[in-house]
Amino acid sequence: MNVFIFPLLAVTVFGLPGYLWTRALWPSANGVARLTSALLLGQILIGLVTVLWVQLTHEPCSLELLLALSASCSLAAALICRRRGFDTPFTCSPQDRRLLGLGALIGFVFLVHYDRELFQFNCVNEAARQLLGLNRYGTTQGYPFATNLNVRLGNVALVGPSFVAFASFGPRWVYGVTGALIALLSGLVARSVFTDERAVISTSVLAALNPYVFAIPINDENVFSWMLGFAILFALVHRRVPVLWLGIILGLLLGVRHIAVLVLPGIAIGLLYQRRTLGEWLLLLTSTGAVCGLWALHHDYVFGSPFTFESFREYHQDYPHSFLGQEFGFRGLLNWPFHAEWVRTPYNPYPTSILLIFWWMDRFGVLLSVAAIFGLFALRRTPLRPLIIVGYGALIWLQLSVLESWMQPNKMGIQLVGTPALVLATVAGIRWACSSKRRSMLWCLVSLIVAGVMSLAAQIDVAPDERLYTLESTVRTEHPAYLTHERASLSPYSPWPRIDRITAYSPLEPLRKISDLGFDLWNTDSVAPAARPSTENKSQYIRLRIDVSKPWVGRTHWIQVVPDVDGMEAAALSLTELPLLDWAKLKPYAVVYRQDELNEMHVALEFGALAFSGDWLEDADALRLKTNQSRFDVVLPVGSRLVVTDVIADHFSRYYRWRFDVRADGVEGSYQPRTVFTN
Repeated sequence: MNVFIFPLLAVTVFGLPGYLWTRALWPSANGVARLTSALLLGQILIGLVTVLWVQLTHEPCSLELLLALSASCSLAAALICRRRGFDTPFTCSPQDRRLLGLGALIGFVFLVHYDRELFQFNCVNEAARQLLGLNRYGTTQGYPFATNLNVRLGNVALVGPSFVAFASFGPRWVYGVTGALIALLSGLVARSVFTDERAVISTSVLAALNPYVFAIPINDENVFSWMLGFAILFALVHRRVPVLWLGIILGLLLGVRHIAVLVLPGIAIGLLYQRRTLGEWLLLLTSTGAVCGLWALHHDYVFGSPFTFESFREYHQDYPHSFLGQEFGFRGLLNWPFHAEWVRTPYNPYPTSILLIFWWMDRFGVLLSVAAIFGLFALRRTPLRPLIIVGYGALIWLQLSVLESWMQPNKMGIQLVGTPALVLATVAGIRWACSSKRRSMLWCLVSLIVAGVMSLAAQIDVAPDERLYTLESTVRTEHPAYLTHERASLSPYSPWPRIDRITAYSPLEPLRKISDLGFDLWNTDSVAPAARPSTENKSQYIRLRIDVSKPWVGRTHWIQVVPDVDGMEAAALSLTELPLLDWAKLKPYAVVYRQDELNEMHVALEFGALAFSGDWLEDADALRLKTNQSRFDVVLPVGSRLVVTDVIADHFSRYYRWRFDVRADGVEGSYQPRTVFTN
């Protein structure tokens, strides 16, 4: 039934109000611009209205209430349209149809690429149940916003209504729509900048499918900000986009990522180039302020002040810093010049200031990165002036460059908030370089020089920030094997984009993901995705011995088959206390958790505390073991999957993970770890 009901809900809940409000707010929009705005505004406005309703009533949102709110929004927009007589018929040019087709295709690719196995109730997905009034187990927990500790309300608005409408299919829907909107909005910006239709298509593809963005296989506020950034750029390069439309987008962006306040100089510069009137400036401030007022209302109710943000709850004390002899406290860790020496976050190979550049160069390659520099100059006579691009992202980079305590994988995506215009600069630079042989040779020469500089810069050796080991939560002291692994994994001197980065967090596995898409579409009885049943083959078991005498990172064959000495009986949950290891200063524990419904065995190696495996051990009787050897055994059926996680710091969500298929003669899979992406 969902195959028929969900499309109907999508049109009713999001499509119709989005289309009508586009007609009300931006009556001159037509073709692909009108449909793109409808898709964007439908998600945003329904989210804002729903959040406001729940905030005022202190009651969770049901599907019936969502339908009623959506119908009210549609009716209000229809009345405005009728009064103003906005009856411009819909038209669609061949160029519009090509861009729409590309957007639909990329949206479907995102829909399939979404990895349900990485779903967790954390940050973005946690936002959904704030509207539902449910905890992760599906039970009511009172006022929906009372337990909101670190969920930015912009994510609640953008994600929550889709959970209400589509249940566990909601996050996949949001992810697919986000991909489609990235392609469509970037294409619209490119249309106002380039006259060549090939450049428009290239911009859409590069914006949506580049290894930096497409590698993230779940909903992420940095990807949301990337998408909203293209919407804002469209308003800055297309004079006919109303500032009221821009204000709503900007207000949501500030609710998704508070650091986006630093893009305001770029927006102001763009509006000055457009010579917007004083009335338009006031309307922009009013519309943006109205949306931000919703966030302030929530902050005041939950945190006691409209200026206390969600992230402030992560740290509970100020840490001493200084600048030009002036001492001050900061909730977090700053690098030089606010700290005595230049340091790096442990388990990161370089300080954040260098790492941000290296990550971009690694994902896009030297040739495209250099093209972006040329493109800044090539865009100087277009609506997207270089000063807009610099003003939009420079302050964000400057702030991020002095931040440490930067272990979470999604932290490296924050620079996406201020860099969507670099995609346009990249395409502009390629077009400029390919316009003559002389320019092509210059492009190659500069790229060669930059690659050499990057290769030399990659040799920089900076000491780890010792402060992190005592910050909030236990963090294992960095072992040289991890630093070697991280340095070897990063190649900012690669000439071409590292396409393999797309699988950095999740294997492509298109057949598995297409099957997951169908399963998620049919099984939506819970908030979290339903467990996919697996036929477990219990006719043959195997005993595996896992060696922890040295770090797993940088090693191979630390899992070996051993003879069945003590039989094949194994507990569904066990906790093994291991002896102190010479490569780690904290007490190690191995937690083994069998999920029969998935035919999987999970193994977590933790040090000092049992945080990551806390959910497994909660209210469960675990078999407790102790060994004086630096190894432990697991027993599992042939044909199952073994998932092994090395927990570096649970509070900072830093984990390395391996997945192996269990065969009769051992395990099959790569010993090259993936960094687990959490949000």
